[in-house]
Amino acid sequence: MTVATSNKLNFDWSVIVVMAVLHAGALLAFLPANFSWAGVGLAIFLHWVTGGLGITLGWHRLVTHRSFQTPKWLEYFLVFCGTLSLQGGPIWWVGLHRHHHFYSDQNVDHHDSSKGFWWSHMGWMFYEVPADKEVPRFTKDIADDPVYRFLDNYFC
Repeated sequence: MTVATSNKLNFDWSVIVVMAVLHAGALLAFLPANFSWAGVGLAIFLHWVTGGLGITLGWHRLVTHRSFQTPKWLEYFLVFCGTLSLQGGPIWWVGLHRHHHFYSDQNVDHHDSSKGFWWSHMGWMFYEVPADKEVPRFTKDIADDPVYRFLDNYFC
């Protein structure tokens, strides 16, 4: 079987290493010398900023689906908050998410839910994503924006 016809995906070792180091480092918070309730509060707040404002509100609802409109400065702020989540650059993320919705639960959907809960939520991230090459097709509205390009290049 040739590479072109193979369904075998290659591991994305950069993602695997970053995820392993990040989660191993997070375990250090459980050492008594490192634990504090203020740290827990800060972690919850930063999770809200990066995940709630940045990814859910900014990248997903505002940019990917254009569910609402904001002044450009607020859009850029929300997109910046998303870059702090370590989920890749905004152009890449939006492109893959639009690709996911376009091909939802089909074989080319990189996080096809018919492959199971683990695959659709986490497993797909540990492999190279063939849909990467289609990101420009799905991001024509933001790909030329200098702020998006800067954040995509330097904050992923």
